[in-house]
Amino acid sequence: MADFESQQSREEFLTLLGEAETVIEMPVADSRIGAYEQASRYVVEHSDGLVAVWDGLPARGRGGTAEIVEWARGLGKPVYRVWTEVDVSELRRK
Repeated sequence: MADFESQQSREEFLTLLGEAETVIEMPVADSRIGAYEQASRYVVEHSDGLVAVWDGLPARGRGGTAEIVEWARGLGKPVYRVWTEVDVSELRRK
């Protein structure tokens, strides 16, 4: 739960989790980054395609959007890229 920046976002997540029909619990990963990578790969493997909000830049680390997009393409999954006017890196700093 350390990934939530506020009590409000944590509570919103728990509310949504409580409304889910199915919850998939992933095996314990070697790190926080590994957990996100594992979850992303699971989503790609169990989806018909991938919708990625991505700035088009190369991966800045293991499990980054660029890496997951490339992996999905390698599996033959269609990738739909969503462009945004917002600089995603700025969101990470807030």
